[in-house]
Amino acid sequence: MAVRWSCAIHILLVLVLLGCHAHRPVAAAFAPDVETAAAKQFAQAVAEKMPAWDADGIACYEAAEIAAVKADVMATLKEDDRDALLEDAARLHDDWDALLAKDEMLKHETLI
Repeated sequence: MAVRWSCAIHILLVLVLLGCHAHRPVAAAFAPDVETAAAKQFAQAVAEKMPAWDADGIACYEAAEIAAVKADVMATLKEDDRDALLEDAARLHDDWDALLAKDEMLKHETLI
């Protein structure tokens, strides 16, 4: 009788171990996308900097670039589709670089 109980317990342990090994953890199925998270984080960082750009003394000369960056920030933060979000983030990076370049150019011209 003891041998039967021992065999039954060992069989149950083996089945439990094999069952746990075969199942994938639930959290692994919903792993966050690193690129999407980075794009949203960049857009949020730019959005936090925009009030300072609006208050700048040379903002009137950068109005087109500021408007483009604001539109890109809103599009990036509202987008749910991964491909469209990455496309909006790439456009945001380009427009942000253009705004930085124009700002540096205007600051350099006002100092000379």
